[in-house]
Amino acid sequence: MKEKIKKAISKNSDLQNEDNNIDNSYIMTFDAFILFLVKKYHYLLNLDKNINIIDSSVLLLKKQEIIKNIFKNNYLNKNKSFVELILTFCAKNDKEMQRLIINIDKNLDLLIEKENYLKQYIDSFYTNENIDLIFDSFNAMIFDKIENIKETLIKLSDEVNEEYYNKIEKQFELLFNVKLYDDLKIIQSIDLPNLPRGSSDNAKLIKSQLKNILDYLLELTKKNKAELINQVMETKNHMKEIIDILIQLNKEVYEFKKNNNSFEFIDLSRFAISLLENNPNIAKELTLNFKEIMIDEFQDTNDIQEKFISLIKNNNVYMVGDIKQSIYRFRNANPIIFKNIYNQYKNNQEGFKIDLNKNFRSRSEVIKPINIIFNMIMDDKIGSADYVIDHQMVFGKEAYNLPSTSNYNFEIYNYEPEKKYSNDELEAFLVAKDIKKKLSENFMVLKNDQLVPASYSDFCILIDRTTSFDIYKKMFDYMQIPLNIYKDDNILLNDETMLIKNIISFILKIKNKTFDQEFKFYYTSIARSYLYNKKDEEIFLDITKNNIFNSEIFKICQKITEQIDYISNKNLIEQIISDFNFYKKMISVGNLQERELVLNNILEKSEELNRLGMDIYQLEDYFNILIENNIEITVPALLSDKDAVTITNIHKSKGLEYHICYYCGLAKKFNLRDSFEKIIFSKDFGFIIPNNKNGLKNTFIYALYKEKYLEDEISEKIRLFYVALTRCKEKIIMLTSFNENKTINNNNNIVDYLIRMSYRSFLDILYSVYEEIEDNITKQKTDHFPSNYLLNKKISENIIEKKEEILVNELEFKNNLLTESNFSKKNKNLFTIEEMNNIIFGEKIHYILENIDFLNPSFDNLNKEEIIIIKDFLNHPILKNMNKGNIIKEYEFNVAKDNLDMSGVIDLLIEYEDHIDIIDYKLKNIKDKMYIDQLKGYKNYIYNKTKKKTNIYLYSLLDKNLVKID
Repeated sequence: MKEKIKKAISKNSDLQNEDNNIDNSYIMTFDAFILFLVKKYHYLLNLDKNINIIDSSVLLLKKQEIIKNIFKNNYLNKNKSFVELILTFCAKNDKEMQRLIINIDKNLDLLIEKENYLKQYIDSFYTNENIDLIFDSFNAMIFDKIENIKETLIKLSDEVNEEYYNKIEKQFELLFNVKLYDDLKIIQSIDLPNLPRGSSDNAKLIKSQLKNILDYLLELTKKNKAELINQVMETKNHMKEIIDILIQLNKEVYEFKKNNNSFEFIDLSRFAISLLENNPNIAKELTLNFKEIMIDEFQDTNDIQEKFISLIKNNNVYMVGDIKQSIYRFRNANPIIFKNIYNQYKNNQEGFKIDLNKNFRSRSEVIKPINIIFNMIMDDKIGSADYVIDHQMVFGKEAYNLPSTSNYNFEIYNYEPEKKYSNDELEAFLVAKDIKKKLSENFMVLKNDQLVPASYSDFCILIDRTTSFDIYKKMFDYMQIPLNIYKDDNILLNDETMLIKNIISFILKIKNKTFDQEFKFYYTSIARSYLYNKKDEEIFLDITKNNIFNSEIFKICQKITEQIDYISNKNLIEQIISDFNFYKKMISVGNLQERELVLNNILEKSEELNRLGMDIYQLEDYFNILIENNIEITVPALLSDKDAVTITNIHKSKGLEYHICYYCGLAKKFNLRDSFEKIIFSKDFGFIIPNNKNGLKNTFIYALYKEKYLEDEISEKIRLFYVALTRCKEKIIMLTSFNENKTINNNNNIVDYLIRMSYRSFLDILYSVYEEIEDNITKQKTDHFPSNYLLNKKISENIIEKKEEILVNELEFKNNLLTESNFSKKNKNLFTIEEMNNIIFGEKIHYILENIDFLNPSFDNLNKEEIIIIKDFLNHPILKNMNKGNIIKEYEFNVAKDNLDMSGVIDLLIEYEDHIDIIDYKLKNIKDKMYIDQLKGYKNYIYNKTKKKTNIYLYSLLDKNLVKID
């Protein structure tokens, strides 16, 4: 920013003398300025001047350690309320509650007065006055839904004959006259008559909307007001226990930070606010010192930053921003701050607004469809901006008017899905083919106000998520098109990170003389890596013949064990890198610069852990916690200057621009999983916790929260779509597969609120404006999909098909049988090497399924064979409604029966409102009677525990076959 200002000043002779003042000016981020302020006045805050910024992933390790101790003390003190809380919300162990509390604590960081909020919460929230106020909001939401029914009926009147309309309208007469919530039981008697034969698809869609609202209202109004309020009041004891844990957690975390003089930026922001509030002279000094306070990207401001600015402003704040580009709610950005100030200044209250609507980036052919789409989908209610009135873009770059024969019109490439290929594959192929076509035809783009033929770097592919980037890379490599993947790299699961982690774990196993299955796993991991490249047959023999203890790996690690209590984490890792000769052996696998970057990152993290008083044992915990919580260690991406097509995600593209943009993956579902947590913190509604009187049931507050959550999330997705489309300078091309039966006819200028609230993908947005974009759709053929790509895929599939059961002569040994009963299948057979490989492969797939997020799967670091197997399973119809249930993996249980210990581990358990599905996955053979008996044991246990209908299934990962067990 300083360099840009210097450059601008150099062009103005009157300002050239100001050039030297730029370096001394306060041009910095919020965090940097607040850190400067806290350091300057550290003595007033009782802080050491040399403050460190703690890494959030390192802090998570400490939080987990603290929360475990808090739980342990509650168990030792026999805290009945605590035990009841755990038994209510946890199925397998208390890890779920630990995770929930840490996640809630993170969300509480939105609050300026976090500590006071927690201390006062129970007394301020659980009052009749407060719950009545919240119920009033719920009541208003219910009657808004009734208004939605009225609006929907009006839409239906245009699609059906008068006789049918009168019949269906009569059903709602009593409902429309209801004034009080407790009188809404009338909904239960409403019956929607069947549509007349031959009704339009639009009539069917509208009636479906009507039924959905009615069903939702029916669900929300089953209980009267007194019952609903009582349900909330009954959560008080559980909530008090959670609050006590949160207060204790915060107290101990703060003590840890203070003792180590290491804080998060959110802590520094609170320090700065406290400093200004308690020292008016400092606030006044800052207020008088700054002639102007200029804030860039104001739409990304959060509540705490806004509070800080309010303490130093003096009618001198100049804000630049675009609420339509507010896409960082996950970083606590609050677009409502921008919206409120914009509306205030719009009315000339305490300031004035300047609208910068002229667009100097894009052609009119780009601006026109953007305006058409967002006029219909973005308003003050959803999107937080009245696009039609205040935000339409105006074409501003006259140089684009140069004559050209190239087609710059907005296009949607519509293709037919194929069973043989995924949509990602088809879209990657169509984009690659189109780029080649445009280059061969000399598609013209404007550079330096001159039309020139496009090059690879003028093309960009924008996708919301990065999961399909590898498919594009393979396709573009095949089509010989250079591709620059612009995304932050997650180095957590890189070879070096996992190797260092497993070597440390192997060292600790040796030190503790724990030679168990994990010990063998760590050995296998190191031996198979590029450090040794041992074949599976050799590793198998090492394990079965006890040769591990004579291996070089064991000897190196054993030598290191003699030093681990005397050297720092950093020195330990440096020794591991040296003794295992990492740098030399990395040459064989390439990407040296990237691998060195990973090792340097690990060394930095290990040094920070040492600074915070954590040793090698906690270093191992640190790696485990990162993996368990799927926390990314990212290395920032660098923009490439080579002539290559760029592929990136929408968030990463913000601030960038490209001549020709392809928009792919539009059918991928939005990630809305945050709304499915058992316990949620909301700034608007406080803690949202289910009632547990007759099983866990959401209170009416959850319905309020979910409505607000969906409105906010969909608003942000609409803004994200806007950011994506406005990256384009000259031509927008979208790729998708329309189902014409799903298109919606709109009679209004703006898409109905209910339709927009049902958006679950960018494709849904396009369906809702279909009539406006229909002329821009062109059909695309995929019949020339590259045969070599197909061949590679077939080879991969054939490999899977050949993993069959192998018949061998089995040798059985008599064993002294211990008294034991276990639902898991036992196997006492010897295996061939090939069978052993199959077992290893099966265990790997199990491991992937155990750790992958079913609702938002990432296939990074999986090979093609693994991706196919996992996708086939996740796309199976049995899982189509899993987002509505509680997904529990690796559910372990142990129960005493007839003086025997009966135990088992259920691969997958999904608990729905009315039933439970148990799914056990095997690599191939699912006909074994022992597997069936095993599942029946699971079923009996779960049914006896829950009294819910329980279904059991066996799934063959290789055969893609699901069998229900009666």
